[in-house]
Amino acid sequence: MSLDADKRKAEAVILDIILCQDGFWPRKTTLWKAFWLAHLLTMKEGGFSLSEHPIIRLPQGPGPEDGNELLARLEDACLLKSRSDGDAFEYNPISFRVPESRLPDARRFVELWLNREERKAIQKASVTFFGMTSRDASEWSHSYSAAWERAGTNGREMNIYLDLLGPEEETVDQKMKRIDEAKELMDDFGSKLRNAFDD
Repeated sequence: MSLDADKRKAEAVILDIILCQDGFWPRKTTLWKAFWLAHLLTMKEGGFSLSEHPIIRLPQGPGPEDGNELLARLEDACLLKSRSDGDAFEYNPISFRVPESRLPDARRFVELWLNREERKAIQKASVTFFGMTSRDASEWSHSYSAAWERAGTNGREMNIYLDLLGPEEETVDQKMKRIDEAKELMDDFGSKLRNAFDD
């Protein structure tokens, strides 16, 4: 795959992560974690690489090399808009939205570059990280990613498939199960909190 085609496919992955959530994504840090996890899931479940785009070590965990450039290209094509939310409690407080008038074009772009199996993995990664705070997603990726640890220096390319090897600590399935259990507890706590305020 040529360098430009590789970047286009990486852009399609980013766009599909956002489209999986009705065209809105709240945080750049969690977007990068979903990008990383989608690559792991395609290898784990399909036995193939989602893209050849390098994933590098960033301070808050794995993310695509030249990620800001990929986002800028999507914005230049009017397929994506970003907004700084100014939340001091978040890393990268930037949200993203696919303009409603461009949703059909965004979907066509994604379908051009991604097949059904790839999109299934992207959907799972999107659902996993959509509701997380940047801090939680970052901490989870730090604790899970042996490749992030081994890269050592920010900006270095990671061999993310080391993260599939296990059983240093947990397998991907065990980690995903733990995330699901944590989300259920958070949902339950949120429900109890709302009920307490309603009373």
